[in-house]
Amino acid sequence: MMASGLLRPGPSLVRGARLNPAHGIARRLIPLLLLVMVPLVLLGWFAVQTVHAVQEGMEQSGRIEEYQLVGPRGPACLRIVIVVDVSGSMSEFALPRDRALERLFTWLGTNLRTGDELAVVDFAAEAATRVPATDYRAARLTGPAGVVDGVDTLLQPPVTEVARLGATDCDVELMFISDALITDLPDTADDGRRFLTTTGMHGIHLLVPGEDMEISDQWQVAFPAAPPIRFDGNDADETALTLGRTVAALTGQRLERRPEPTTT
Repeated sequence: MMASGLLRPGPSLVRGARLNPAHGIARRLIPLLLLVMVPLVLLGWFAVQTVHAVQEGMEQSGRIEEYQLVGPRGPACLRIVIVVDVSGSMSEFALPRDRALERLFTWLGTNLRTGDELAVVDFAAEAATRVPATDYRAARLTGPAGVVDGVDTLLQPPVTEVARLGATDCDVELMFISDALITDLPDTADDGRRFLTTTGMHGIHLLVPGEDMEISDQWQVAFPAAPPIRFDGNDADETALTLGRTVAALTGQRLERRPEPTTT
């Protein structure tokens, strides 16, 4: 039989016994951490779904005019801002890109819904608004905004310019047409998430006009949920269709061919 001297009483659990103060602090911090983390996780999840939806539709070909958006949408309206890199490294794609944008604007006139807005911001070392945020039915593409190029291509100027478009109740989605050779990208993924949330952006997407084009490794460090969506930037048809696929992913709809007209 074990000696009774080896048995010792445990801590008292009588009323009024003190709990470890660290436990109380942890209980207060957990809700705050959840309040911060849940929106960031959702933001990353929606961005990943957008990229997957665009990539799954890459087998589609033809002209954007042959397609339409199909399926229900959620309640949120969209402010779609197309952010165009006009730096020297993107100059060879300028003509097919602008032809594609003209066709996209016409196509969106019958594929978005009341409350949606379009805008175009050009950027390099500086940024300027080419098309101000306006109802998609009234949006018209104009010539380049005359942005000054420089040694560096910067992210902050176009984001500041987007903020100048004015307040909106819509989700703001940025569609960058760029090689992402941008020198002031956030240092880490956490910095990238904070950058989006503090600037009021719902999502950011990168469309790269070249299958073999070298892009900045730092983009995927800063925005890991927005990997590059590549396409042939010398082909206006493919450029327009890639833009259309991205819009379909933003609305949560499908891009489907229009039915062939019936003949009698």
